[in-house]
Amino acid sequence: MAFLAVIGHPVGHSLSPLMHNSTLWMYRLPHRYLAIDILPENLRNVINSLWKLEFIGFNITIPHKEQVAKIAIELSEEAASTGAVNTTIRKSDGWAGFNTDVEGFISSFSRLNVRMIDTCLILGAGGSA
Repeated sequence: MAFLAVIGHPVGHSLSPLMHNSTLWMYRLPHRYLAIDILPENLRNVINSLWKLEFIGFNITIPHKEQVAKIAIELSEEAASTGAVNTTIRKSDGWAGFNTDVEGFISSFSRLNVRMIDTCLILGAGGSA
């Protein structure tokens, strides 16, 4: 069995485990998706533990996106340009970091037929905002 997780603080309210475990079950994949609440001062130790426990990847939410970007051994173009990681996958020598928020943001505008302009206001917080 392979393990995945969402990490953050707090994450008890997250619907990610329900959503992902339902999909994993539907496709009969032998994986489990967990929510792991991590205080900022414990982040590096927990990520090292996820590696030792052979997790295959994890998602990141507040307040850890920027710190995980500093820990990842490689970053996608989006993660490098935002300085924030929300998805990791296990590589042979460490975690590769990605930022899927950028594509989600752009896709949302496209689906709504909103024209991309030079200036916009983003309401939010954290690395991706």
